[in-house]
Amino acid sequence: MAPRSANRPDLEKGGMQVLTKEDIETLNLCKSMMDRGECPPLMVVFDPQEGFTVEADKFIKDLTIITEYVGDVDYLKSRENDDGDSMMTLLCAANPAQSLVICPDKHGNIARFINGINNHSPDGKKKQNLKCVRFNVNGGAEIVYGAEECHRHSIELLEELGFPKGVLPLQDLEECGRVRETGFVWMKQKAPKKFKMKKMTGIKSKQMFLWVPIIEMSIEDPASKKIHFKTPMGIGKSFPITAFMTDEEKQQKQLEQSIE
Repeated sequence: MAPRSANRPDLEKGGMQVLTKEDIETLNLCKSMMDRGECPPLMVVFDPQEGFTVEADKFIKDLTIITEYVGDVDYLKSRENDDGDSMMTLLCAANPAQSLVICPDKHGNIARFINGINNHSPDGKKKQNLKCVRFNVNGGAEIVYGAEECHRHSIELLEELGFPKGVLPLQDLEECGRVRETGFVWMKQKAPKKFKMKKMTGIKSKQMFLWVPIIEMSIEDPASKKIHFKTPMGIGKSFPITAFMTDEEKQQKQLEQSIE
C-alpha cells in the first residue's frame, strides 16, 4: 500500500481543484450525519447483468453529497493486473509511478457499488446520474473526528513535537486536523454549552493570568524547561513547562528525579 505522504494534491497532472471553505463545511456536515447513522436513502440491489448496483429509495436533491469513496490507497502501477472492478482514481500524477488508486477490496463502503456503471450502452448512460469528483481538501491534511480519536491524535502530536500533554485543550474535541507539510494544526471543540465560553480574549483569571490569542508556541531550548508563546502582535512570553504538564506527567517526572 502507498504511505499517507504519497497522497499529495500538488502532484496531480494539470492541478487539482480545491474544495472551497463552504463546501468543506458541507462535507463535514455529511460526515457528522454519517457518524450519527443518518445515511442517504440508498439500497444495494443485485442486477443479473451489471452485478451489485445502488438505487435511491426516495428522491435525492440535485448536487447532494452522497458519500466519500472509501478504501485502501495503493500505487496504480501495483494494481495494473488487478481484476477488481471497483477501483477509483485518487491521484493522476504527471509521473505515472506516483499515481494512486483507492482499492475497496478490504475496506470500503456503499460507494464501491456506485462505481463501474456501464457508460457504453444507452441504457447504462440513463442510469448514470451520479458523478465522482476529486478535490484537494485542506491541502492533503490528516483529519480525525470524534472525541476518542481526536484525543489520541492530539496526544500523539504533542509527544512527537515534544510538548507536555496539558498544553492544549484535549477535552470535548470533535475534529482535529494537521497538515504535515506546513505544520498547520487545528482543533474544533463541540458546540458551546451552558456556563462555558470559548475563544475569549482579554479575560483575567484571579488577577494572575491574562488569556490572549496565540499564533505560535515553541520550546526553543529544552534545557530551559520553558514554553514560549507568541501573540498575533508579535509579543511573546515564556512559562515553565511544568505549568502545562498533566498529573501523570508530573508524577513520572518526580519518579525520574528520585531515581537520579
